[in-house]
Amino acid sequence: MRKDVSNQIRLLREEAELLNKSELARRFNCDRRTVEKYINNSGDVARKSREVKSKLDDYKEIIMDKVDSYGSKSM
Repeated sequence: MRKDVSNQIRLLREEAELLNKSELARRFNCDRRTVEKYINNSGDVARKSREVKSKLDDYKEIIMDKVDSYGSKSM
């Protein structure tokens, strides 16, 4: 995320001096869609973390049961 663009758009929005998206993109040397994203989300764009599922998650209960029943042997 470009903090400089986000902060400047927030300041311009507060001052009610908001120009059109193309002009803001030229001013900040970025794409018009980037400016639009910051305007629509008020500059608070956080990345969403995705939940990664392990291949063993389906068998976790079975594994825990076997470890509890038989224990683990250390050599």
